[in-house]
Amino acid sequence: MTTAITLFHSLISQTAVPKGLFRYIKDQKVPIDASDLLRWEWVLAISALDKYIHDIVRTGMVEQFLGLRPKTNKFNVFRIDMTKYTDLRTSLSPEIEFEKEIKRQHGYLAFQHPDKLVDALSFIWSEEHKWDAISRNMASPISASDLKTKLNNIVIRRDQIVHEGDCFAASIPLQQQPISEADTDDVISFITELVQAIHLSIA
Repeated sequence: MTTAITLFHSLISQTAVPKGLFRYIKDQKVPIDASDLLRWEWVLAISALDKYIHDIVRTGMVEQFLGLRPKTNKFNVFRIDMTKYTDLRTSLSPEIEFEKEIKRQHGYLAFQHPDKLVDALSFIWSEEHKWDAISRNMASPISASDLKTKLNNIVIRRDQIVHEGDCFAASIPLQQQPISEADTDDVISFITELVQAIHLSIA
């Protein structure tokens, strides 16, 4: 799990690039709308969260496969077709084949929305009240309900940025929703705290 959290911090630090560009343009009073750089930050933050969840789930499932971690109910019903089962039985490194299968099955999934995130964690974590446990490990006090709501709202806005250009519906001419440095700073701080809380919870 150490590699996953290290990679997360590396990815989240990349938000400094669009942030720096935005501040330079602002300080130099360049007459352009640079707000899409802030939207870029928003998307990068959620991407870092998504990758972190993918990484810890894959790592945890391989550890269970090797008998290094207690098996969860969801792990026990992970489906493998007969072709892959044969590959696992005949491979000199079955854990590598198993990891490939996890990547194949999870590769098209997004672990961002609160429900999908905890469903993914169920592969490696048997805790029944996951959001309660995670909220207790947040650096900033927050209830489980508020934690889920805030993440959900952040993901909804991320989807609007990626899929709708962050524009108001049916606005002609197109008009983007307002966004500020304070907005993106809050998102990055929140996502960083959330990942750290998950990391502490599943340890």
